[in-house]
Amino acid sequence: ELDEQLKTHRVTTLFLTTSLFRTVVREQTQIFEGLKTLLFGGEVLSVGDAVLCQKHLPDVMLSNVYGPTENVTFSTSHRLNGGAEESSVPIGKCINATQAYILNDDLEPLAPGIIGELFLAGDGLARGYYGCPDLTAECFIANPFNDKPGQRMYRTGDLARYRGNGDIEFIGRK
Repeated sequence: ELDEQLKTHRVTTLFLTTSLFRTVVREQTQIFEGLKTLLFGGEVLSVGDAVLCQKHLPDVMLSNVYGPTENVTFSTSHRLNGGAEESSVPIGKCINATQAYILNDDLEPLAPGIIGELFLAGDGLARGYYGCPDLTAECFIANPFNDKPGQRMYRTGDLARYRGNGDIEFIGRK
């Protein structure tokens, strides 16, 4: 059915969860014919799957995207470029007016390679959780890196680290 819909509507850009993407790449790669851009996210993509998808889809721009709903779903993106990935596929760099901070427990920035909690800020940040002021106060905190009054950042609960090239590597949940 997915194949039929993609062809009928001449889809050129598609977003799939990583698990669905992985299944299709392994079993029915031909349904991606005609795509120019394929985004996937929501789960970790293994290096093996990254290599496989690049092999089967050399002419499609492939991007691993990351972001919680609290920050407009996509906060970072990493374009697979045909090269071998390191130990894991990064979630990339910030997109469109988004800021990411990897901080220690004292909310101090960490150097590349050091694991800390990932915080997000920027134009796409939600106002909070409707009807849940306590949870909002816990997760949406003042942004000490922005001088504008009222600026906040979101505590994702995810562990990450910066690579030397500025890409963010997702490590796991805190």
